[in-house]
Amino acid sequence: MSINKSLNSFSFFFRLRENPSYSISDRYSDIIKTMWFVFMYATLIPLVTILFLMGMSLFYWIDKVNYFLRNKFKKLKISKHLLNFFFKFYEFLQKILV
Repeated sequence: MSINKSLNSFSFFFRLRENPSYSISDRYSDIIKTMWFVFMYATLIPLVTILFLMGMSLFYWIDKVNYFLRNKFKKLKISKHLLNFFFKFYEFLQKILV
């Protein structure tokens, strides 16, 4: 197995472990649409207001947890020499174990 192929497989693994992209514009547009829906139908169905407040608090806490989870762990900066050694050692282990 070549080093380039190993690098590609590991970068694919690291991309899978990353969180999905976060689109603030989509999130805010959903919130604004929900607010207009509540303003229009709150007089007809008073329960909508209570559901809206519960949903917005849920949005808030989910965003807060996502923000802290994204910023909790700093990405490690690994030198090229260490990565090169790691991939060579990985190939060596593959030859021995297989």
